[in-house]
Parts: sequence; structure tokens; C-alpha cells
Amino acid sequence: MKDKDYEFEKLVASMQPIIRSILRGLHIYKNHEEYYQIALISLWRAYQSYDPDKASLTTYAYHYIRGSILTELRKQIQKDEHEHQPDDVGWNQIANETADNESDETWILQDIIKQLPPKQQQFIDLHFMKGHKLTEIAENLGVGYSTVKLWKREVLAALKEQLGKE
Repeated sequence: MKDKDYEFEKLVASMQPIIRSILRGLHIYKNHEEYYQIALISLWRAYQSYDPDKASLTTYAYHYIRGSILTELRKQIQKDEHEHQPDDVGWNQIANETADNESDETWILQDIIKQLPPKQQQFIDLHFMKGHKLTEIAENLGVGYSTVKLWKREVLAALKEQLGKE
């Protein structure tokens, strides 16, 4: 049985370019790993059911793999079509609810930030709002990197404490 496993491993290695070609040809970029696994399972099934009198193993495996992937793609399309998708009114309602929650959270967060010392407020603006790195902030404000790291810890601790009270 070990010889058969070894032969299959060699077959997998030799079929790698063909499998990649099939996946590219079918424009599979989403869930690539899943379809690659389907291809390997199909290769194994083709290897098990192969009849050397009918065709070459490579040709047989190619068509077997491609057919299995197409079958899976059809199943996925049918599944997607039958799943309920909210209509535009539903999406708008979800968006409005999310926006309301975000605006409440924004007001709470703004109130908490206003209670922090000016340097920490400036740090929040530079780091979290404008995306500056800690080293950049240290250079711009003329302080040490360790000071900026301390500000970050203090800001996060203060926010965590205040949000825990809300």
C-alpha cells in the first residue's frame, strides 16, 4: 500500500501546475484553498477509478478535477441564489440602526476624550485619528519614544476605565 501512496504523492506533485491552471481558468480567486482541496480529493478519486485502457491518467484526472470543481461551483451558486438577501429597504434600516449606535458611541467617546489632559488629547489625534507612528509623534513633539509609549498606555487605560463606567 505504501507504493500506491508514494505514487499518488508523485502524481500530486506532477499535477500541481494543471490544478493551478484549472483554478485560474475557472477564475477561482475567492475560497481558493477550499477549491484546491476539492481538486486534490478529485485527483484521489480519479486515481482510484482510473482505467489505463481508456485514456492517460493526466487527461482523465484533468477532466475529473475540472468536473468536480464545476459541480461545486454550481452548488455554491444555487446556495447563494436561495439564501435570503435583504432588499434595499432592509439594508437601509440596518445602516440607520448602525449609524444611530455609532453616533451615540461617538458622543460618549468625545466626552471621555475631553476629560483627558491636553497632551493625551493631542496624542489621540495624532496616533488614532491621523495614523502617525509613535516614533513620528515623539520626533514632532520633541519628547522621547518611551514618553509617547507611556502616553499610549495611559490613554488606553483611561479610555478603558471610563468606558467601563458608561
